[in-house]
Amino acid sequence: MYFKDYSVPYAGLQDYNIEILLKDINLNEIEEKIIIWEGDFDSILSEIPLNEDGKYAALAYHQNIDFPWEKPEPGYWVMDYLNESLKQLEYAKSIIEDDMQRDICKDICRIINKAINNGKLVLIKRI
Repeated sequence: MYFKDYSVPYAGLQDYNIEILLKDINLNEIEEKIIIWEGDFDSILSEIPLNEDGKYAALAYHQNIDFPWEKPEPGYWVMDYLNESLKQLEYAKSIIEDDMQRDICKDICRIINKAINNGKLVLIKRI
């Protein structure tokens, strides 16, 4: 299993983190896991612009309107609109100047791409 914890530099802040998983639903196994400091996650998603209709969509919608990963539920939120979310994160990756945030984007994009190509789930939870 691939695991990367990008939240380590912020451990002293006692802020929330975001956990992102790639899960094989047929085998009920977690294949990849990354943990991101919530501030980096917010910063990355804030780079996603409105769509061509001038509206928030996919991850941008969830970041600015819905916040499904912040619900105080024990379970994970299943990422939806994977293709559009991937495009949004690829755009964010292309304009982010911070090296660590760009690496986070690469990891999230890789996870989403694997989910799309292999019929797996992307799960997100605030921890």
